[in-house]
Amino acid sequence: MVTGLSGPGLTEGTDAAMMIADLIDGKDPALVKRFSTSRFSLNQVPKMALQQRQVMSDYAERALPADEIDESDLKIGEGGVGMVRGEHFAVCKDQSGEFNRYSLICTHAGGVVRWNAAAQTWDCQVHGGRYTANGDRFYGLPTV
Repeated sequence: MVTGLSGPGLTEGTDAAMMIADLIDGKDPALVKRFSTSRFSLNQVPKMALQQRQVMSDYAERALPADEIDESDLKIGEGGVGMVRGEHFAVCKDQSGEFNRYSLICTHAGGVVRWNAAAQTWDCQVHGGRYTANGDRFYGLPTV
């Protein structure tokens, strides 16, 4: 059994299946190091801790007070997460000048999305989910 695959899982799940088949056949699979529980070393702990701190910060942001966003102040292509009339929202003004207001919570694992001005998408840092400016799933794990 293989669990805990990161990312979309389709690629890593296929790799894991090929590795298990090789092990059953008595072969030495090339992918065995990738799935080894000892593949991490202690020098990677600081980087992992920083990543986990960001994830926890994203979850905490849902409960913490946020700045009020005045939609009329947004320029075309701008977005942000904050309070609109006392409720948390993800708000942006798309390229056509339309205001879009959505839940700031990613539908996959409950992370808080952030506006990616360069790509004009809402991105979730928890598992890499991305949504278009109008809220449609663009890439990644999220489900509606």
